[in-house]
Amino acid sequence: MDWQSAALRLLARPRVLHRATGRLRIHLPFLKLIKEEKAGFVPMLSALLCVPEGLESIDPCLATGNVMVRYDAARLTETEILDYLKSIAEICIRYKDRFKQVPPDKLADVTGRLEVFLRSAVTYPLALDPQLEIPDHVLT
Repeated sequence: MDWQSAALRLLARPRVLHRATGRLRIHLPFLKLIKEEKAGFVPMLSALLCVPEGLESIDPCLATGNVMVRYDAARLTETEILDYLKSIAEICIRYKDRFKQVPPDKLADVTGRLEVFLRSAVTYPLALDPQLEIPDHVLT
């Protein structure tokens, strides 16, 4: 593994800062890579992160790199959520150049296609393959 891949994997590693039943505050370093001028990606990211059933809301903060996760503790475990977030982070890092190319006026359309695509890729117990390949038609 080269040093860039290792660094990106570290950026994709979530860490729990605080937990309560049905709530987690998680530090996800890769969020800090999203520049303020791309803040329009935050609603897209929130929508994509909430794809699995049982995740009620995810509120990311680009400035801190933290996300507040509200979830149904009867349906999902903390470990499943952390693994899912790590997979999403790895996918986002891998496709960051493609995401940058999405014009702001196409963001809602791309988000909708990504949501549908991810819903079909998520398995239960909650899992998502971080090597998932997103077809070109989804991102255009």
